[in-house]
Amino acid sequence: MREATYGTIYIGGLMNISLLASIVQYFRQIGKVGIGCWINDPLDEILPIDPNYDRRTLYFTERSRRNDISYQLPSEYILAQRDRHLFSKSFDYESTLDSFGSLENVLKYTEGTIILQDEVLVCEAATGAPTHGRIEIGVTTAETYRGQGLARSLVRN
Repeated sequence: MREATYGTIYIGGLMNISLLASIVQYFRQIGKVGIGCWINDPLDEILPIDPNYDRRTLYFTERSRRNDISYQLPSEYILAQRDRHLFSKSFDYESTLDSFGSLENVLKYTEGTIILQDEVLVCEAATGAPTHGRIEIGVTTAETYRGQGLARSLVRN
C-alpha cells in the first residue's frame, strides 16, 4: 500500500528482493520512495542499501488500555487548534506545504492541534489527507520536551 500524502510504501504479504527492487524502481520515477517497516523486520535484509533515513518516524499500533494514566496538560502549556499563523510554526511546514501545494489546501484538507509554551511549538498532532477512507495522524514532540507525556495529552484532548 502507498500512503497518499507523503508516499510511504507499506509492504504486505510475501516479498522478495527482485519484486521489491521493481517496486522501488517504479516509484522512483514518480519521486521520493519511503518504505515503512519495523526495526529488525525481515524486510530490512532485502531493502536497497544506503537509504536516507533520519530515524524520526516511529509507529505504534498497540494502545494502552490503562485507566490510571494521567492526561492532564500541565498549566505552563497552551493547547490550540492550528490556523494560518500556527501552521507556520509546524515541524513539517515545508513538506506539508509541498505535498498539498498551497496553504489554502493544507488548511482545507488537514486538521492540526498543537501545544505551545511561551509561543514556542513543543508538540503537534496533524492529519494527512484522507486515503482509502482513512486518515493518518502524525504526532511530533520537540526533542527537548519529550518524555513529559505531552503527545499523550495532545492526542487525548
